Amino acid sequence: MGNRIKPYLWAVLYLALLLLMLTPFNFLALSVLLVPLLILSVTLDAKRFSLCLAALCVLPFVFLQSLGLITLVLTLFFAVPAVVMGSLYKKQKSAIAVTTSGILTVLGVMVAGFAVSGLLGFDFGRTLADLVEETMKNLPDASKAMLPRDYIDQLSDLIIQLIPLYMIAGSFYFVTIGHTLTRRILKRQNVELPKVRPFKDWMLPRSLVFYYLVGMIANLFIPADDHNSTMAVILINLMPLLNFAFCVQAFSFLCFVADLKKWNKVWLVLGLAAVIFFPPLSLLGVFDTAFPIRQRLKN
Repeated sequence: MGNRIKPYLWAVLYLALLLLMLTPFNFLALSVLLVPLLILSVTLDAKRFSLCLAALCVLPFVFLQSLGLITLVLTLFFAVPAVVMGSLYKKQKSAIAVTTSGILTVLGVMVAGFAVSGLLGFDFGRTLADLVEETMKNLPDASKAMLPRDYIDQLSDLIIQLIPLYMIAGSFYFVTIGHTLTRRILKRQNVELPKVRPFKDWMLPRSLVFYYLVGMIANLFIPADDHNSTMAVILINLMPLLNFAFCVQAFSFLCFVADLKKWNKVWLVLGLAAVIFFPPLSLLGVFDTAFPIRQRLKN
């Protein structure tokens, strides 16, 4: 009886997280909203999950009234990747396949959300720009006097151009937390989910090096004052993602070397700190991806 009731406790926890969204801890609640739905998707069959999801969509309308629409959007937003990832877990797909599918699904839901909001006349970009302008207007007069004349407009344009970067980063954030916490929780219930390879063994696709080189070369031909062309917007979003990816790859390489050479952890921490505070060292990740350095170190 306990095992039959236990999954539904996660539904209660999900409702509690929705209530937590109304408190100062809303970001913390938002970060883990995927976890209860993912656990329900894995532990329940399709029929029971559908009934449970319907209840989670309807109940907030009863208790939260005008805020019910917001909770409905949040529930549907996280339910879609939960269903996709849950079905892949049940098919015993690899962790990389599950997380990649989850990230792409969250991105797809975001794009669909922007499309629907646009059809309904809601301009997300304009709303974001207005929020930035309102925030800047609340700064002290002395601070505003130090800013360039067109700083607010330039900042608003930059933030709007970086929306694709925010979307990708957000998708990665939600899915990574969802996979990590769900796997650890279900492992305690004797439900095994695929795990990601040890961090020291991570390796990016070699094709990313090609995109990185193309981006670096293209940057040389983009005028410094060009912020609105398609190529400029692509590079503004692409290069930070690639730099972050190769920074993570550099971390992985240092962990690999530390394990191979039996480094003291102090040296490993110093190496990781050096990559963080001296960004050019992320090129170590580029070389690790492009060349078989690890194989040579093993030999």
